[in-house]
Amino acid sequence: EGTGIILTAYLILGIFMAYLYPLVYKGGRPTVEGLKFGMIIGLLWVFPHQLLAAGAHGSSISYVLKNAVLHMFEQGIGGIIIGIIYGRQLMAEKS
Repeated sequence: EGTGIILTAYLILGIFMAYLYPLVYKGGRPTVEGLKFGMIIGLLWVFPHQLLAAGAHGSSISYVLKNAVLHMFEQGIGGIIIGIIYGRQLMAEKS
């Protein structure tokens, strides 16, 4: 049950990121832009909610910050992958 929910959450996040990336891509190297995009998504995905939870439950702020950095790294990799795929599509369309 727990693993299924986690996989579902990542599937939803991946679809969301793949949908949004072409809308916010303004040019430049797709991999670099994908990294930036993924890092922003990673921060937005967890930081506000966990900060709220830390305030409500007295959790450690250092944990919230470490987790935000981890998700920025994690989603940054996802953004690079999306950027590579999107960049290849752009190259194919230009050919």
